[in-house]
Amino acid sequence: MEFSTINTREDLAAIAGTPEHDAFMTMLSGTLWRFEKNDTTQAWVAIADDSTIKRFGLSRTDFPGAVPPEPPVYIPPPSLAERVADALVVIEQFHAETVQKLVGNPTQVEKDTWALKLEAAGAITQKTTVSAAGQAFLAGAGMTTDAAKSAWAASVLAKATAYAQVVGLAERLRDTARTAVKAATDEATLKASLDAQRAAADAAVASLLKGT
Repeated sequence: MEFSTINTREDLAAIAGTPEHDAFMTMLSGTLWRFEKNDTTQAWVAIADDSTIKRFGLSRTDFPGAVPPEPPVYIPPPSLAERVADALVVIEQFHAETVQKLVGNPTQVEKDTWALKLEAAGAITQKTTVSAAGQAFLAGAGMTTDAAKSAWAASVLAKATAYAQVVGLAERLRDTARTAVKAATDEATLKASLDAQRAAADAAVASLLKGT
């Protein structure tokens, strides 16, 4: 229902006895309590709140018979063990995201070629036979001369070394974070562990990217 302009007790008195008055008073009665969650008693507690009705010059005596509404269903907060489990999932996700960021966010298609490239580069560097698949890749990429193949192989192996360094660093950050999270004794130490992981990862990303 749309209401007329009602700002004061007098405005309400002017429409007394009308459906609009009754509806407005019903709406105001719904503001007489607010609920606060009490995890100690594991219940929602109704707290008397006259702030809204006072703005209209009303008091609780204007709402005879008003009773608190039914409280919401109490849902206990997650236990520390549940929070730790959730934090470990967050760490794994953040670990994967950090590795992706450090290696330039390669696509899955690019990743699918890494094993083939590494095998071919190793064969070229060691002067052994390149597999048929590797030869097909080199031909498709237009690398037909020994010089071009050698330069490409050196680049691939250098990137593989850098990638191994990145993965090793990320693994260390992840393992450190997992250990700290598992040792958390309360919400504060759990949050501190996650914050520390993010700060360490951000610093590592900034340091490695600065060196590239």
